[in-house]
Amino acid sequence: MSLLSHLGFAAKRAWGSDGRSINEKSDVDISAIKDELKLKVQVKRRKKIPNYFDLGNANVLAVRADRGEWLFCFPESMLEEILCQADR
Repeated sequence: MSLLSHLGFAAKRAWGSDGRSINEKSDVDISAIKDELKLKVQVKRRKKIPNYFDLGNANVLAVRADRGEWLFCFPESMLEEILCQADR
């Protein structure tokens, strides 16, 4: 939330991790809006993240199921850089 607010987004966190409290579907934890860009964030926190999420020397992890949509995972600093670049 603080990163999104720092980047100028109007961000709302769902009460009890239930998006319906912020007029979203139940699996949305954070809703953030800036201009025309709307982010719907689902937050996952684990005691230990699986080893395959280790980026090594890369800065983006791309994963997908067979014939599925690509999902991208990257550090907070990369998200900040991407959103700042998009803002220009």
